[in-house]
Amino acid sequence: MIAAASPSRWTRARTLALSLVAASLLAACGEAAAPAAAPNASGGAPTASALLGFHRVFDQPHLSGGHPLTLFVGGQFCPFCASMRWPLVKALSRFGTFSGLGQINSQQGTDGFNSIGTYDLTRAAFHSDYITLRMLEVADVNGNPLQQPDAETTALLNQFDPQGSIPFVFVGGSYVAQLPYSPALLQGKSFQQILNDVNSSNPGEIGHAIDAEADGITAIICKTDGAQPAQVCKQPGIQALSQQAG
Repeated sequence: MIAAASPSRWTRARTLALSLVAASLLAACGEAAAPAAAPNASGGAPTASALLGFHRVFDQPHLSGGHPLTLFVGGQFCPFCASMRWPLVKALSRFGTFSGLGQINSQQGTDGFNSIGTYDLTRAAFHSDYITLRMLEVADVNGNPLQQPDAETTALLNQFDPQGSIPFVFVGGSYVAQLPYSPALLQGKSFQQILNDVNSSNPGEIGHAIDAEADGITAIICKTDGAQPAQVCKQPGIQALSQQAG
């Protein structure tokens, strides 16, 4: 059993002043690889029983394009971002369809963690009838500037992430999410090793942790999008988690 990191470990500020980040980083451990499939949206561990790491920031959902906005801001070098992409992609696959997903590895040694296989979102698109998704990678695996936020994203970052912490995850137009497990759980694992555990009918510790966070993200979105689609949001376990949200 891998002990979780202390909360200060995964919530500490990471500056978006990318010139400083780039100066402190080593060579990248991987580059964008073959196309990747999203995890099985309905498979994995039983529904989580506790909702962890979600903080409500808006009473009424922030809408974009007429739907509650979910926003992911990360960096390809970052092990915390690599770890958060797994439950995010799994949860969102319950509300729509990804295309253009790729594979990438976080940088070896960043924040003291070995590299982690994860999703490359830089070329990904997402279609949903229920939510709007924005994905932004501010730095590549070398820490060099990669993608720039638009005005709406910048306003949310200035309001809720003024120190530039990444990953910044805004869910369902109302909640900010924090990673509830340490990247140590996934470090040194390849993309395929993690995907296999997440999709397993009998997942191990990695699959359970990712599935639990995916269920939490799912429950938050169900709470803010009118509980749609019903086949996802009306599941008893997801309903129970939604009721726990403040």
